[in-house]
Amino acid sequence: MGEYFALVDQGQDSAYGLWLPSVEGKFSADDDKIRILANGTDAPLVHLGGFEAPPSTDITEVKRIAKKELAAATYIISVHYDRCDLDR
Repeated sequence: MGEYFALVDQGQDSAYGLWLPSVEGKFSADDDKIRILANGTDAPLVHLGGFEAPPSTDITEVKRIAKKELAAATYIISVHYDRCDLDR
């Protein structure tokens, strides 16, 4: 089983954004807080789709990125996946 950390934030008057620092180019947005979390759960599976999974960014680095680059309302979620899920 693998794990990625995703950053979720919401700028003023904008949708929620979800970003996976470990998976280059993976960003998702939604106006609904619950749906953005559901999107985050499937994000690595949809984006990687059978390709080799990149290593997860260390939680300390993810926190540094969140503090430096994103809104104060940023939170971090843990996204777990099984290798077999990536092959579906």
